[in-house]
Amino acid sequence: MTVAGDYHITRAEDWTETHGTEILEREWQFCAHNDGELGSDPANGPNAFVWKAHPEGSPDAWLDWSQGNVYSSDPAPALIAKMQELAGTLRARLVTDDNRVVLSDQTEREKSVFNELIESGRRLLQDRPMQKDDYFEWSDAARVKIVERYGTSPKAQEFSKARWEIATTLEADPSSYLTQIGANLRRELRTLEKFQRDRPV
Repeated sequence: MTVAGDYHITRAEDWTETHGTEILEREWQFCAHNDGELGSDPANGPNAFVWKAHPEGSPDAWLDWSQGNVYSSDPAPALIAKMQELAGTLRARLVTDDNRVVLSDQTEREKSVFNELIESGRRLLQDRPMQKDDYFEWSDAARVKIVERYGTSPKAQEFSKARWEIATTLEADPSSYLTQIGANLRRELRTLEKFQRDRPV
């Protein structure tokens, strides 16, 4: 559901307090002038732009810069999606008047996938004894999802490194083997939980 009010592209934890985290006026100007879908709107100020590619051609699809943020009032869903795109370009995030982060549909889907991985991983930890095949099935599936999201970025490498090589075999030392599998799973879960806390980029 779209929330009424102003929406703010900001780098600050609180969009009303941007000192030290401002989107500079020249950054906004560079971003806007290099976005082929935005057109300047000098009648409404030097930093005002209109989204020319709005699917409904709405004259209300405007954006402006003020005090370190880019904002619009009561944007339609299509403009909200465009603002999320611009937030990514500006290394910022999109928030509502009460500082609630506005996530894209894609981000919501990714969170759902990660939540499912985390919950299923936690259930594995409760198994006594932990099943080797269940662990590797979970770990391999998690690796696939991480690569889909992050490619070969440092985050993908960080997750891959959380699964350490096991120094024994199940047949030679079952207790040590299963202990090491449990340690791997805990490291992988901590890494996933860290990714969940990070702002999506």
